[in-house]
Amino acid sequence: METIILFAPLLGALLAGLTWRVITDAGAQWAATGLMIFAALLSWVLWANFDGDMRQVYLLDWVRSGTLDAALAVRLDATSAQMMVIVTSISALAHLYAIGFMERDKAFDEGLSFRPRFFAYLSLFTFAMLLLVTADNMLQLVLGLNVSSAMVYLLIAFRHHYKSANAAAIKSVVVMGFGNVGLFLGAAGIFIL
Repeated sequence: METIILFAPLLGALLAGLTWRVITDAGAQWAATGLMIFAALLSWVLWANFDGDMRQVYLLDWVRSGTLDAALAVRLDATSAQMMVIVTSISALAHLYAIGFMERDKAFDEGLSFRPRFFAYLSLFTFAMLLLVTADNMLQLVLGLNVSSAMVYLLIAFRHHYKSANAAAIKSVVVMGFGNVGLFLGAAGIFIL
């Protein structure tokens, strides 16, 4: 179940971003939103039935170099189960809100298909946050933080024709860059020691 919760937003992003010409704009929006609601419901079920024992769900080998062996895995404990509920629930509500908001959005020219791209970014952001809160090692934590930082930039800069959106996106990159430096130093310290 943890794997389905983790990868449902990624599947929603792929459907919205790559198949929108086949399933239409509305289909892309509802595919991403439906998968997000499904992930939120599953995370509530997982949290309600969680027995309290920490477990690791192996996904794949990621980095193997010398003594460093970091697999991409889900670490499920009480905190990560709660965080999965929070992330997926808020994201499901954000997806639902975005459908209504984007319906009335006149900021883009008619004929442009921008909604599937926005929903792909939103679903990728959720996937990155789930990677972050279920990280089993520091490298996965760094990956989740950096992918979520990139998605924050893309979501803020989505209205690139506004100067204020561009300025805010650049500011987010600078602020997240300082946080990433601290996290990189901490991760390096853990691996060196």
